[in-house]
Amino acid sequence: MVNVKKVQVKDNSKKKKRSFLGKLKKIKEWNWKKVVTWTPRILAVLYIIFVSIFAFDESRFTLPWFVHLMPTLILTLIVIFTWRKPLTAAIIFFILGFGFTLIFKTYTNWLIFLVISLPLILIGILFLLEKLFIKKKDDLHRQRRKERKEKLMNKHNKINKIKKRK
Repeated sequence: MVNVKKVQVKDNSKKKKRSFLGKLKKIKEWNWKKVVTWTPRILAVLYIIFVSIFAFDESRFTLPWFVHLMPTLILTLIVIFTWRKPLTAAIIFFILGFGFTLIFKTYTNWLIFLVISLPLILIGILFLLEKLFIKKKDDLHRQRRKERKEKLMNKHNKINKIKKRK
């Protein structure tokens, strides 16, 4: 008699495919965290580049040319020092946005306001949204850490009780 082994053939055509909404939900969960974090920073860097273009409007590269780069330098330092502090960045960008509005009188012309002051205010709002988002995330991590610590303490206490009995 001949031994015959049964071979199972896998049917790849019947693979479970994720629905479009399932894929979208997974993308939402992963990407929104990154979008909320990186959007204000990228916009701040783009705004710095935009403001630095005005320095090249000067035809001669003399001392006044360097003076035109001062806003760029100040904004760059602000972004560098507040990179990981979204609440501080939000407050500073709000102050800068409203300060530019009052000092440079951008409220007199709506187009200048849209180009110069409004981006700073929007960047401040985005940093504030990030802070609110991160706060919730940090609270969740603290709560999970606390629960894990309590579980470990309970296990440790049970082990000590068993050792004391013996």
